[in-house]
Amino acid sequence: MIRGCVLLASLIQALAATQQQQRAPARLCFGMPLLSSWFFSCRHTYEDVLISELRQHGAERSSCKVVAPGLLQVQDLPDYTTQSAETGAPGLDLTYALQVLPHTHSIGKPGASINELADEAIIAVGLGEGGLRVEEIRGAPKGALAIHALVPDQFRGTPLAKAKMHRRCSTIVEKIGKKLKLTFPAARRAGAGDAQSAVQGRLLMQVLLMDNERAAVSLTRCADADVGGTWPCWHLPAGLADVDLDKITQPMPSSAYRKLEEAFRTMQISPTATDHCVDLGASPGGWTKALRRYGASVTAVDRAELNGELMQDKLVTFVQGDAFAFSPLDTDGGGGGKAVDWMVSDVIAEPHRVPELLEAWCQGKWARRMVVTMKFKGDPDWEQLARAGDVAAAAGYAYRSKHFFNNKNEVTLMLAQMPLVKIVGGSVISGA
Repeated sequence: MIRGCVLLASLIQALAATQQQQRAPARLCFGMPLLSSWFFSCRHTYEDVLISELRQHGAERSSCKVVAPGLLQVQDLPDYTTQSAETGAPGLDLTYALQVLPHTHSIGKPGASINELADEAIIAVGLGEGGLRVEEIRGAPKGALAIHALVPDQFRGTPLAKAKMHRRCSTIVEKIGKKLKLTFPAARRAGAGDAQSAVQGRLLMQVLLMDNERAAVSLTRCADADVGGTWPCWHLPAGLADVDLDKITQPMPSSAYRKLEEAFRTMQISPTATDHCVDLGASPGGWTKALRRYGASVTAVDRAELNGELMQDKLVTFVQGDAFAFSPLDTDGGGGGKAVDWMVSDVIAEPHRVPELLEAWCQGKWARRMVVTMKFKGDPDWEQLARAGDVAAAAGYAYRSKHFFNNKNEVTLMLAQMPLVKIVGGSVISGA
């Protein structure tokens, strides 16, 4: 009870701080404050790690405040855009952040109704009559705008049906959507012919309901991540993917499959029935079975055998041996003699072994895509995470690291072999 009161007080103080900041004169850059209030979400209990990462990007410790489990408010964050105009790459895409609400505006007052909160949210983000962003959004294609309803309970994984205030927040978002559809095609559902245009110009409005009468709102463009997905995360509210499978109808050898599924959902891409995958450190088979759910064939490498069902699967080839010594080109060592579509690895190893593994696979172009975990015994090894990114870039692979909700003291690395060219904002730029 005491903890709940403290968190409620923190939420109220956070909103008050945002309101105070908005009343003060603000320096503007392209119509946006240079210093403003941002919210970041993370796996609850990892708030201090996210704060540490934010400090690496110029945030002061005193400006970072935990306002709810898994939710940070950051004041006076040096200006970062959510998309680089030069490359189209995400900006400030932090490893330990699941979602970001940039440049938030506070709305609400005592006794505010759902309709009043919806109207105020639209005005606050510059979409009211004569608003700063009306013309910008008016030209966006159908289906480009997503609106997310967020509440504090959500960030610690509480099911939405049980999350306090979520029904009210969802109703506010529904009202906002209905009002915006009258003026902006972007708020209307995309047809089959509009889908590609909508993807290229995605916009995200987020409504974070702090209590029944007050909220923080944000409207931003989303940047495409080269490995797949966007930042901020356009398709997953709070950056959270529902990856739990029914234990009775879809039993899995271990719970580790959730981490791999989160990577697939975040990247918005997964193996297909024509893909061949390599699973390094496969036993007891959680990731192998996750890959098989997509119909892909799998070469599973480990010193220990897999779950009995997988050992009998005709589309699973088990190779008993050292995951770090395996090459898909080595037919004598169990490889198929050619590169594969996916390499995934959940091997328990020292952090420095991961860049070594990636160096062999990236330089050899042994896989088009990779999902690999880097595990820590204590604090995150930022040096090895940076080294892994350097290895990927040097070999022409896009790289992104995320601490997902189902990660423990580890980080998931996602890599994708870059094409020779990439289209960004209608222009062709070098991709390799």
